[in-house]
Amino acid sequence: MQKPCDSPILILASKSPRRRYLLEQAGLCFSVIPSNFNEKSVSLSQPETYIPETYVKVLAEKKAYDVSKRYPESWVIGADTIVLIGNTILGKPGSKAEAKSMLKCLGGQVHQVLTGYCICCEAKNKGFSETIKTEVLFKNLTDEEIEWYINTKEPFDKAGAYAIQGLGTFLVKSINGSYTNVVGLPVCEVIEFLIKEGVIEGQRSEVGEQMIENDQSLKKRLENIIDRIKTAALSYKRKPETIRLVAVSKTIPADRVREAINAGVNILGENYIQEAREKFNALSSYNVSWHFIGHLQTNKAKYAVRLFDLIHTVDSLKLALELNKQSKKINKIQQILIQINIGKESSKSGIYKQDALKLVKEISGLENLAVKGLMTMPPFFDNPEKVRPYFSALRNLRDHIKEEAVENVSMEELSMGMTGDFEAAIEEGATLVRIGTAIFGKRN
Repeated sequence: MQKPCDSPILILASKSPRRRYLLEQAGLCFSVIPSNFNEKSVSLSQPETYIPETYVKVLAEKKAYDVSKRYPESWVIGADTIVLIGNTILGKPGSKAEAKSMLKCLGGQVHQVLTGYCICCEAKNKGFSETIKTEVLFKNLTDEEIEWYINTKEPFDKAGAYAIQGLGTFLVKSINGSYTNVVGLPVCEVIEFLIKEGVIEGQRSEVGEQMIENDQSLKKRLENIIDRIKTAALSYKRKPETIRLVAVSKTIPADRVREAINAGVNILGENYIQEAREKFNALSSYNVSWHFIGHLQTNKAKYAVRLFDLIHTVDSLKLALELNKQSKKINKIQQILIQINIGKESSKSGIYKQDALKLVKEISGLENLAVKGLMTMPPFFDNPEKVRPYFSALRNLRDHIKEEAVENVSMEELSMGMTGDFEAAIEEGATLVRIGTAIFGKRN
């Protein structure tokens, strides 16, 4: 049980380890004092709770006020979560057969996770409650997958027989709404209320700030970036659809990447093979394109060709030969970009622009590779205008190679521009912009 704070200003009226974890991650000081309220005394057959949204909210209220009467000076959080598919509520399975039945019912279907929460203070005569709804789509589940998951024993104390924050994440295809709500508590709504009432001023940790920011802002951030891409394209008399967004997801957990996909991301950019393999396996049910944008070692080529639709960072014939060899083994034509070290920086990979045409011609004869264009990472400047000449130089190089009409080389793509300078890159002809921070927030 959570160690009580010296002064229990805030109480969680639940013994749920998942709710406790969420509040701890938000950096809150609180005590855990479970409610003694008997949930079975409330049922859907009663007129006042026959609607599931009302039912789960009433349960949260009963739990919160039960504890609030014992600790009238404290603010108490009560919560209850149910899984609803159609008009059927799925509770916690009491047996292996029940768990199997629930998971079969959920497989390939959209269901709703309803979390009712209540925050109250008896002494202040204040209280607020509501129900938050999140839609979850499961992928189609085989009998073998269901059997494996049940054998982990994770389903047996979980509503709907799964835990999205645990091994059950592999069951989920998409989420529409708050992720933390599915875990058991809509954190950003709870935090907003506590801030409004002055309960937690100065208590939130950096992790808590990030949790709230993540839960609320990812979709808005993505919408803002897409809008800026469209605006930049139209301003420079380009068609917005000719510019594609690569969401740079390096070091971002799979759950956050899933949120981005649900929000509209359809191209993911990864820098590290091992990390990408883990995410690829976790998110394999999603129809997204995977791009490799980091430095690629020759000994990792065999993994790269199996994972990625486009490799942005080919900078040597040695690497190209290995990619061609590994692509041939799996009967694949691997699309690639040639990485240009446009600023001639010793700290960065890529060939110099004067060597680019020679490399392109050498690669053009490889049967299992298709050169689609160029990529660069220019020197860093705070002012995008200082980066512009490097973008312009890459475009001119692309045009020069294109004029050579090298066989099996299309030269249609320019991968350039990141969070701080992508609008200048678009003006200079970028077709792929690589953006991470502006979507996911600052990385740890």
